[in-house]
Amino acid sequence: MGIVVITLNNCGIINIIHWSSIKCQRIARSVLIAELFTIVYGFNIPSIFKDAAKAIFERDLKLCLYTDSKLLYDSLILLNSITEKRFLINFKVIREAYKCREVVKVFWIPGKQNPTDTLTKATKEISNALNKILETNKIKLTPNAWVKRKES
Repeated sequence: MGIVVITLNNCGIINIIHWSSIKCQRIARSVLIAELFTIVYGFNIPSIFKDAAKAIFERDLKLCLYTDSKLLYDSLILLNSITEKRFLINFKVIREAYKCREVVKVFWIPGKQNPTDTLTKATKEISNALNKILETNKIKLTPNAWVKRKES
């Protein structure tokens, strides 16, 4: 599993706050379950940072999740259900966070633009996404899909 947590300011400058590449501790019998583990792990860390920023700086940060997994995106947004009951709690945590607007947006991005793939895969083409971030402190993601919601 690979995650990268970044902050983005109004000028488009980013800062990498946390990155992680770990082996999943549970056996995943499907791609969806493996992706679900990753997004739950990737949700917990920025949630803690968001709460700390609110307490210390009195700023409410917006939390967006990006995935290159179409299957996971469809399951979260289109409310497809998971068949494996022991993973429903993890799935419901993310879905509830999205419903309650703890997560403002969920984006499905092309795999070649995913900077976290550098942490888990060893191909030159993929590593360019993270290299561009490190060289420029800017990120360019072109989502394949996202859900537009009214701001509250």
